[in-house]
Amino acid sequence: MTPLQRRPRVPPVTLPALLALAPALALAACGAGDRPGSAPVVRDSAGITIVENSAPTWHPGEEWTVVAEPEVEIGVLDGEAPYQLYRVAGAVRLSDGRIVIANGGSNELRYFAPDGRHVRSVGREGDGPGEFRFIGRILRLPGDSVLVSNLMPPRHSLFDEQGTFVRTVDPAGGMSDGAAPPLALLAGLRAPPVAGRLANGTFVAQASIESGGPPNGLSRPPTVVLLIAPGSGVADTIARLPGTERDIRIRQQDGRIAGVEMRQVLFGRSSHLAVAADRIYAGANDTYEIGVYVPGAGLTRLIRRTRPNRPLTQAIIDEVRRRNLENAQDENTRRAIERQFAEATFPETMPAYADLEADAAGRLWVKDYVVGGEENRWDVFEPDGRWLGTVVLPRGFNPTEIGEDYVLGIVRDDLGVELVRVHRIEKGG
Repeated sequence: MTPLQRRPRVPPVTLPALLALAPALALAACGAGDRPGSAPVVRDSAGITIVENSAPTWHPGEEWTVVAEPEVEIGVLDGEAPYQLYRVAGAVRLSDGRIVIANGGSNELRYFAPDGRHVRSVGREGDGPGEFRFIGRILRLPGDSVLVSNLMPPRHSLFDEQGTFVRTVDPAGGMSDGAAPPLALLAGLRAPPVAGRLANGTFVAQASIESGGPPNGLSRPPTVVLLIAPGSGVADTIARLPGTERDIRIRQQDGRIAGVEMRQVLFGRSSHLAVAADRIYAGANDTYEIGVYVPGAGLTRLIRRTRPNRPLTQAIIDEVRRRNLENAQDENTRRAIERQFAEATFPETMPAYADLEADAAGRLWVKDYVVGGEENRWDVFEPDGRWLGTVVLPRGFNPTEIGEDYVLGIVRDDLGVELVRVHRIEKGG
């Protein structure tokens, strides 16, 4: 392999002016703050509360653990069709314990009893009411109704607690019994599915700001977090963040564009979002810092964990390359992977974190950025920004919902079979 190439740092998009007053570099952990159970450093900067965490506040014996054996497991390699899952887009758990799975492979919702027994399937592929082309996010609403997004064209379908289609929902323009128009946001925005819903009914969306045609090479279009009051037709920006790094290769022939290839940016930086009942957690993983945004107040808090980003070594790059080649399904994919790694330039460090989730109590869960078969570690923070400690989830498990005493999510077994599982959370102390 060629010697390790380091890419220059892509300057992030400037955050709101208030953020400029808050230092972006994490303070070095030292002294009493290194001991488990010690309190974070809390200070104020221009009306924004900054919470600096250098150690977990859980005392020994207070930690939370996730039981390795699932309470419920849905998914089979061979068996009845409703249990064969493919391209699962999401899963939610209703108040009576039923589990609803958005199965992208069949463009339908599958309802399961609390013990994992299939109850019914609704929806199908199509463009009519209650039908899908590309299922996106699934959200549980009050009364155990669910809202399911269709990616192309963007629209949202509402189903009642029994799985009966009710209506098509356009968060910006109201409701209709037929197909709703695409989500109308702002000029220059590319609108993804709704990311969440606040307790007051406001929808939250994250959208990239596009300007002109795609630039050739590495770029990072900014992203905004939007609040959409149902039926208002108005989208208010509550946060503006650096977006996700992307690498676009434009091939030209005879002065014309002959092809456009969008490559994954290896170890690239990105922005992440989690929606709780009354707040939004949002941040870019350049550093370990997440903003807390409250409707009507904007940015109110910055949550930080004072640790440097993990160095990116040649050994880590080689391991990721090996795993990617191992998972390649054909020779063309292998050649593309080899070319990507040979031509890539790499940052000095890995991103600070990989994902954000909010649990039922409004706590923030931050996924550690790991590679290969490393532990699936999540830092848990109270809404006030205090770092409780770290919870280890099963390897490869991606949570879609975190309750007070359970976590629901998706994982693949050794044969690549998609499984939806419920694991129990045991809380010490």
